[in-house]
Amino acid sequence: SAGPVSVGVPDRTGPTPTVSVADASVTEGDSGTADLSFTVTLSRPVRYDTWVHWSTADGTATAGADYTAGKGLLHFPVHDTSKTVTVRVTGDGVDEDDETLNVTLIGTSGTLGGFPIDGPEIGRGTATGTIIDDDEGALSFFVADASVTEGDSGTADLNFTVTLEPAAGKATTVDWATADGTATAGADYTADSGTLSFAAGDTSKTVTVKVTGDELDESNETLTLTLSNPSGGPNIGRATATGTITDDDDPGLVFTPMSVTVTEAPGASRTATYTVALATRPAAAGFPVARAQPVTRLTSPPSRLYGKTQKEAGVCCHGPLSRM
Repeated sequence: SAGPVSVGVPDRTGPTPTVSVADASVTEGDSGTADLSFTVTLSRPVRYDTWVHWSTADGTATAGADYTAGKGLLHFPVHDTSKTVTVRVTGDGVDEDDETLNVTLIGTSGTLGGFPIDGPEIGRGTATGTIIDDDEGALSFFVADASVTEGDSGTADLNFTVTLEPAAGKATTVDWATADGTATAGADYTADSGTLSFAAGDTSKTVTVKVTGDELDESNETLTLTLSNPSGGPNIGRATATGTITDDDDPGLVFTPMSVTVTEAPGASRTATYTVALATRPAAAGFPVARAQPVTRLTSPPSRLYGKTQKEAGVCCHGPLSRM
């Protein structure tokens, strides 16, 4: 008759076998996917098949956005001691912090001769996978030129737009400060400085400089706003912008009437009379004005007035004058 069938027994000699998973890391990339590979090992060979269940879980990385969630069953044939769990990581162009996910060994089992037996014990059951961001420096801060009409009194807002391109995946900051161009701090605008903070996903912020209104007829004036000391990864693409203060004041002189007609007779003199008056606004320093009195009459033969400048026609240049 047939003898007993031996199916063998697990190798229980030596240290108790354990299964463990090691930490892993991968550089993210700008597109497509990258393989984050975790190594799972048996502490020693065994004389039976081993099965190990595993699954992923979020750390700071988010399944679906940063990686593809997964779970599975690793098979260690007799005497094998190493297997790999591969997690797909999603590449992007976002400058962000390094992110993490976890792979956990859930349980083990074994088979010997087709019969189920206990598997190895779990040693190190959870490993951290690090997704290394490689987009630092791909972002830049930019500041755009700005302008505002000055106004006659009070203040006006000169608004500079500062942008971050593209959006960051983490918090970033950049310092800013004003400086004189042809405008003078304290007289034409209020000097200022500060720090702009961009939260993750922010792309635009505004810096407001207060401009002082006046009634002086003057040239447009300028100041600058400069970015410095970026933090969190971005570079500075455009560091300095010009702010233009647009003057809205009329000249300090008014000529009335704008034209005079006289009939010229041979050998005779005729008088063309112009009224020159200060306007309601005073003139800026150095602007040509008529005289110290508010109204002046000028008399000259028409042939001499025709086509001449104010000064040639008899308007002298004194200034500045206060409002009369």
